[in-house]
Amino acid sequence: MMFTESHNTSNGSHGFTLVELLVSIAIIAIIGAILIPVVGHIRNKVDNTTCTSNLRQLGQALTMFSQEHNGQLPLSMQADPTNPEIKVSWQILMMRQLEVPFAKHGDTGVFICPSHRHTYPMEAYRTYAINLTGGSPISNAPRLMTLSDPSTTAILAETKHEANGAGYVSLSGNVNGWGGKHRLEARHDEMMSMFMADGHVESMAVDDERVEEYLVNIRK
Repeated sequence: MMFTESHNTSNGSHGFTLVELLVSIAIIAIIGAILIPVVGHIRNKVDNTTCTSNLRQLGQALTMFSQEHNGQLPLSMQADPTNPEIKVSWQILMMRQLEVPFAKHGDTGVFICPSHRHTYPMEAYRTYAINLTGGSPISNAPRLMTLSDPSTTAILAETKHEANGAGYVSLSGNVNGWGGKHRLEARHDEMMSMFMADGHVESMAVDDERVEEYLVNIRK
């Protein structure tokens, strides 16, 4: 008599049961809930670091410009040194000083805070303003070399969206007026950044009581 060996067709593997599938989905959801805020926090930190670097580069360029122009900072708009019949902004002058191209919508670069996407309705090409508080934006330029307290004097600050992707080009006039501190923008976890005349970058809330002093000191 011949006996045939019986074989189990099962190899020990099986598919996910419904319970196992639901547990796996729940675990993935929990991991995602943990990681997404962490990734967002890291991204914000990187953006903040880039913004600080931008302000330092622009601030140093403005300092060099003032040294070459009798201590004066550039204005919101002034005669082009290469062609006095044309008016140019401080941004154009700094573009030349740093030898970088003029920023366009969607670009990244020294004139654009990467966190602008949190507060601007469109792609930006300028997110920083020069501080000309207490005077006209097109005349009577402040003198950087004669400031009484550079460490508490803002030269550049982050600004709100104005039009067509441009942030306000300057802060000018009365600090509480139309061209004053209301143009400032906080886009780093409710904080904004300013480049100070002594070379450091200060981070603070827009409603910080020191803001007015830091702005008006540009004329002292």
